[in-house]
Amino acid sequence: MVPDHLRHSTAAAAYALGKVFTQHFDQGGTLLDFDPVKSREFFEKEFEVGRMFVSDVTEVEEEVKKEKKGMFGNLFAGKKKQQEEAEREELIKANKELMEAIEELKEQIAAMKGA
Repeated sequence: MVPDHLRHSTAAAAYALGKVFTQHFDQGGTLLDFDPVKSREFFEKEFEVGRMFVSDVTEVEEEVKKEKKGMFGNLFAGKKKQQEEAEREELIKANKELMEAIEELKEQIAAMKGA
């Protein structure tokens, strides 16, 4: 049997690698122009996200094993609520950034029309 720490690291690495390539391909990159050195910082950040996720899943699995009944729904409901709140905060932040970018573009267009 594979030790837990190795399974967790492998899962986190797979998650991070998927995120790295998804970002690269979304930006129009190909396998031929992929630069792993430039992606290192993003990989490390996503690896930590993956590790936290695996840690949360492991924690939930341990609680389920302890309680076996009744606890299952409550654990996932709490985790899901936390995740939804974090996603909501992220969307609000992204929306604010987009609104600022739109205002900046409007100003640039107005300046071009006035020129």
